[in-house]
Amino acid sequence: MTSKSEPEHGSYRPRLAKRTPAIRQSSDRFARDAMRPGLGHDFLVARRRVSPVTAETIREPLELLEAAGVIPFIEEWRAEDRSTHPGGRPAAILDTHLLVALLVLVLENAPPHLTLVRDLLAYRLDDDARGMLGVPAAPRDHEDPVAAKNWYNNVCAAYHRLVNVMDPFPQFNRREGTNLQGRIEFRLYRDHEFEATMKSRLDFFSNRLLEASLSAMPREMRRGLKKISITHDQSFIPTGTKRGWRGKVTDRRTRTDKWNGAVVEPELYHFVHSAGARLDEDGKLRTPMSWGAAGNFAVLVPEVDGDPVPHVVMAFSLSEPLKDSDLELVGLLQGLITDRGYSPGHVTGDREFFAGSTIDRLHRAVRQMRWGVVTDLKDDQLGVRGSVKGAILLEGAPYSPGIPAHLRNATIDFRAGRIDEETYFRLIDARSFYRARAKESPNADGAQVHMCPAYGQNAILLCEIRAIHPQSSKKAKRAVHETDLPPAEPILPAICRQTSVTIPADADLKRAQLLQFGSRQWLRTYRNDRNASERFHSIIKDPAHEGVGTRGIRRVRGLAANQVLLAIQLLAANIRIITRFVRKMHLKLVYSVDPIRPKHYSSYGRPYMKPRQAPDDDPEQKRLDRPPPPPPEAE
Repeated sequence: MTSKSEPEHGSYRPRLAKRTPAIRQSSDRFARDAMRPGLGHDFLVARRRVSPVTAETIREPLELLEAAGVIPFIEEWRAEDRSTHPGGRPAAILDTHLLVALLVLVLENAPPHLTLVRDLLAYRLDDDARGMLGVPAAPRDHEDPVAAKNWYNNVCAAYHRLVNVMDPFPQFNRREGTNLQGRIEFRLYRDHEFEATMKSRLDFFSNRLLEASLSAMPREMRRGLKKISITHDQSFIPTGTKRGWRGKVTDRRTRTDKWNGAVVEPELYHFVHSAGARLDEDGKLRTPMSWGAAGNFAVLVPEVDGDPVPHVVMAFSLSEPLKDSDLELVGLLQGLITDRGYSPGHVTGDREFFAGSTIDRLHRAVRQMRWGVVTDLKDDQLGVRGSVKGAILLEGAPYSPGIPAHLRNATIDFRAGRIDEETYFRLIDARSFYRARAKESPNADGAQVHMCPAYGQNAILLCEIRAIHPQSSKKAKRAVHETDLPPAEPILPAICRQTSVTIPADADLKRAQLLQFGSRQWLRTYRNDRNASERFHSIIKDPAHEGVGTRGIRRVRGLAANQVLLAIQLLAANIRIITRFVRKMHLKLVYSVDPIRPKHYSSYGRPYMKPRQAPDDDPEQKRLDRPPPPPPEAE
């Protein structure tokens, strides 16, 4: 018989009375193992980025920050918000230190984490770079955890001090969250004027950084950006928290409805991913949702049939999903004109965006700013939708009332599959002969004077109602069939009996576009712009680079805190896009690079790399084509 104090077959072990000594003993053992030879300083800082940052490295971020010119505005905003003398101890980490460190991180393809900012400012700067920035001296002991924590606290304080001057929602507790009662009070008593002021500061700061990224363009390309065109799209941007409030939740035990707990980002909402909708077991349509913000991006595209440009983001903002996306686009377009001095070109949007917005909130403001619109139409927007002074309103443009029925319904028949694509383009080209001709440019209110296409010496249509002008061209013209003529009783339409008519600005404004809808030019412009937008989003969401769509890449909470870091990430993305674009143009000029690459990189021929062909009479090429001289004979 064995004693209880003796182990039986090695299975019995005495129970510890307290766990604290064992834990302390384990930690002491870890500390002793860490200080063995070869596991000292290198072991403790192995996970830090310890590559040195020189004065040459921070020169480019300093130039970008100076080109953005945001530091004077931040100091001005901070002075406006301060009611008393600042007092207290001067800040150890300044706004310039923080922004330069963040720019260095994103330019070296690192995530903008505040711990990495701490490591850069505390350990990675060499003496020259530290003196250039004016950063305090590095800790004497790189293994000191107290010094590392103090540096991290100073970096966090500097970042929150920067965000506070442009945070529309500074009242929320980002640690414990806001409960249901707090969210209700926020919705009822929110200060919209204060939020608008801070939101304008935040967007101004973000877009000034994007403007600074354009300095990476060659001078000739940058000078050509006087009149710009953009394509707009909205995308999901994850924030610091993964889960938000979900309305009422049914308690399975009590069978009662209750509200879930606190939320640390109550100014945000669920983003609906319509592309992932599916049917569940009960046959109900389930749409996946994610908690976060909506990113509104304005990406640069070429003019209609213009020269190629790098598809960089010109302006962006973060907003609450499913709310005021049309007003966000209006703000971006207005900022490009007033704050940055660009001339408006055209703006391209998808089918759902312009069709789902109201005229008062989007279309009228876009027209007043002189932006042209290129967008697709929904099925319920096709065909004729009324008339103004006799001119029928057909898919965004006024037309002669004598246009035949098969031309009016060309798009409807094409989408229904009754005609093929080639026939559709032919009908759209024929439709252009019946389009009312603009006599003058739109006035200040957007109204424009039009005239009948069969009137005047520049008439492009023949009609029995209109006499042929004696100086009209002798070229063959399309004639209006007698069955398509408008009835003369009781009176002819105004566009048929007057020299011109004024079409109001709001006439068919929701479908009005810069180009003739359905034409080859419209299709080419719309597809290229939409592809540019999708390509840009795939670039910035690539986890190998910025990864803006990866949750945790920005470990901060709140809309303003995320937008500041996202603006810095987009600056680095713009520089990368511009650099790659310039390189491609150089290869195309020198080597006549075929833009269509082979499908498989294992193709040894590589037909996309074609050397530049010189003229036949080029003496330099003839010299290079001469066969080499024979080698000298051995004696």
